[in-house]
Amino acid sequence: MRKLIIFGIIGFTIGLSNCSFIGNSSYKSYNDEYKKVIRSSYTFEIKPVERRCDVENAEITILREKSESYDRVNMYWVVKRNSSSFPRDTNAYAKSNFQIFPLQVKSNTTDTRKKSDATYTTTTTVDSTKHITTQNVSYEDKIWYEDKFIIPIQPELICSIKNTGDLSFRFYYGAKEVTFVIRGEKLARTKRILLQ
Repeated sequence: MRKLIIFGIIGFTIGLSNCSFIGNSSYKSYNDEYKKVIRSSYTFEIKPVERRCDVENAEITILREKSESYDRVNMYWVVKRNSSSFPRDTNAYAKSNFQIFPLQVKSNTTDTRKKSDATYTTTTTVDSTKHITTQNVSYEDKIWYEDKFIIPIQPELICSIKNTGDLSFRFYYGAKEVTFVIRGEKLARTKRILLQ
């Protein structure tokens, strides 16, 4: 019985090292036999620093593909913004170790999303002659945009990220700036992908 528990703990630990989930984040590293590369990815959600910027949050996936012939790092972004916001400007920047890096944005698409919520209200009125029950249904539609784009990370920025204590990305939506700061555990996991 004791051996079974020990093997179970070892198996569980190995499983966690290959793919671990914490909150709304996940980390994976595996050998992709089809592309003949080692793929390491880390996905997490982050909110912008600015409070009133019309952007709710972003889901970021950092993907590193490494083979004998190349080593490539891309960041896949899905930015959720409200329906009254301006589209994202073409300029994007990263800041690491007090250096500013202009970024190239690829595969820029915007999807419109809609969610309908129904609220049911039941009212019963009782008087001496009868019961009257009324039911009201109200619908609320929430509409937002999802901007999807890819940012290839250049080697100079990768070197800087490996040695930084903070990492930020700046975008512009009309007159409003939107800044995402990666720090703490999220930055540590980002570095883990880059140092493999």
